[in-house]
Amino acid sequence: LLRQFSAPIKLDYPYTQQQLLFLAEHENDGFNRWEAVQRLLLQALQEVMQGAKPEVAVDKKLLALLADLLTDTHLDPALVARLVLLPSEAYLAEMQTKVDVDKIYHSRESVRAYLAQQLETELVSCYKRCQDNGPFAQDGIAIGRRALKNACLLYLTTLNNKAYLQLAQAQYDAQGNLTDVNAALQAIVAMDEQAADKVLTDFYGRWQQDAQVVDQWFALQAGVNKPGHLDKVQALMSHPAFDIKNPNKVRSVLGSFMRSAINFHALDGSGYAFIAQKIIALNAINPMMAAALSKPLGRFKKHTPERQSLIRQQLQLILDSKPSKDVYEVVSKALAQ
Repeated sequence: LLRQFSAPIKLDYPYTQQQLLFLAEHENDGFNRWEAVQRLLLQALQEVMQGAKPEVAVDKKLLALLADLLTDTHLDPALVARLVLLPSEAYLAEMQTKVDVDKIYHSRESVRAYLAQQLETELVSCYKRCQDNGPFAQDGIAIGRRALKNACLLYLTTLNNKAYLQLAQAQYDAQGNLTDVNAALQAIVAMDEQAADKVLTDFYGRWQQDAQVVDQWFALQAGVNKPGHLDKVQALMSHPAFDIKNPNKVRSVLGSFMRSAINFHALDGSGYAFIAQKIIALNAINPMMAAALSKPLGRFKKHTPERQSLIRQQLQLILDSKPSKDVYEVVSKALAQ
């Protein structure tokens, strides 16, 4: 249905699992194939969120499909890189009437780890096949191979295996291109704190003169999607390269932190309190940026009552600080809901 974007509509068609599996295996329209795989993965994730274990929710036919995708050398690697990725936490949140941040995070992480465990052989084989030791190339195939290789690497980081930490370290040490270096850095940060500190220091030393790359360096650290990461983000704001007057630095650190739902929406309210204080501080420096950071707080009605109460407290605190017109408009409208 709707192949090649034949109609600009959203179609809710009740495909059976068998139909989705058929489309995922045989459809030659890239988007429709991707959507079929995403629906299958979404079904598995929703079952886990409802209490099922990953080994029950993830059908063997789905595992076989993913294994086939990873081993098929005739498929566009850029497409496969997209096909094997799980739906994002943000998308899962959109599917819920009331967002359960913790359930979404832990369910998705458990499915991701289960897929990595079951597809370990295929992931390693695909990673090695996509390795390119020749001159750096920017054609579509080369870009796709890098994307697929790095998608495999990030799956492998969920496994408690030092061999994959060494794999990521070797990719970082090769310094082949910034795409691979960033992916390796992300993998190391996810796997080992001590190794991460070393490569983060090395990366900054190499790129400290390039403001855009430093922004990426900040964003990678601030957006680490592991619970209890606030202290690290607070430390980043004391780094000599961070400047609260620089909008790009603010987006890199605060914006990236807010996109990590498990940290921004921490049940103790620490994420909300941290951002509220930064909004108040930014209000005197850059009211438009402060207003932009206030908007995610304004969407609190989607959350559970406990989180709604915590967010309301921080919105009221911002309002009591007598903010600028930009911030006042966002916050007052949110509180009036």
